[in-house]
Amino acid sequence: SCPISSAVGSFGVSAAGSEDASIYIVDTATRKSIDTPISRAQYPEISWLPDGKGFFYLRQQELKPGMPATQRYQNGRVWLHRIGTDPARDVLVAGPGVSPRMDVSTADFVFVRATPGSPHAVATVVAGVQREVALYTAPLATVGKPDTPWVRICDRADKVTAFAVAGDDIYLRTYRDSPRFSIVRTKLSAPSLATANTVVPASHQVVLGAYAAKDALYVQVRDGTLTRLQRRPWNATSAADVKLPLDGATRLVSVRADLDGALFSLAGWQRAREIYAVNARGAVANTGLQPLGPFDAPTDLVATEVIVKSHD
Repeated sequence: SCPISSAVGSFGVSAAGSEDASIYIVDTATRKSIDTPISRAQYPEISWLPDGKGFFYLRQQELKPGMPATQRYQNGRVWLHRIGTDPARDVLVAGPGVSPRMDVSTADFVFVRATPGSPHAVATVVAGVQREVALYTAPLATVGKPDTPWVRICDRADKVTAFAVAGDDIYLRTYRDSPRFSIVRTKLSAPSLATANTVVPASHQVVLGAYAAKDALYVQVRDGTLTRLQRRPWNATSAADVKLPLDGATRLVSVRADLDGALFSLAGWQRAREIYAVNARGAVANTGLQPLGPFDAPTDLVATEVIVKSHD
């Protein structure tokens, strides 16, 4: 990962195919390492600060001699690392017993995210493989300081499974009132699901996710076997389908809150996966990043899709 305005990047290395990564920080211009590698970085989902001078990361506890192996993934904590400092001096941010304002068990995974253009941080508390999450928010400038004023956005009972941040707004994917999901919006400065506005209502389509770019909220939906991409500009009141060159399977590849547009992949029954870009006007263009091979777009095949009612 790499902050957009910095010459510093990071990557994780997991030895022998393990999930126990070490984070390496490099100068992207010279390709030289910076700082000491940070070990025990479980699933190195790094979230850079907007200034590119530090990042949040999850680190597992160190197993001491005599500790049972079952403790390996217990008591994981989130830390703030500043570029150019010793990782041993990283600032503790979140985890079991860190803040009385945040309910975190010893078996939970916690991730803290900073979003470009937003003065708020969001903490996600994940219980193993349970898809419903608990979310908390606090002013970004207070995170890592004593008594960070974390405020709960939602609990697992609210059936929220994903989110996107744009400025003071957070968009939540939930199946609380809709089995195929909907997207609701509330303010990070005063979060309240009771008064949240629905921005992508429930329909016959399954809402797969929402992602915030500089120009719009991009939404993935599934309609039968097809997946489509929708775009909701920030000044619009509803989302509209992005006009695609073919019907098939779309998947968002990259969306950033500080950049217009999005990158996405698109494949059809008779056409292999290609990488496309949609711009701030909603226009789509093939990036050429994944050229078709000689057998990737046969013209002698016909695909027919039908929808039938199930027996029950």
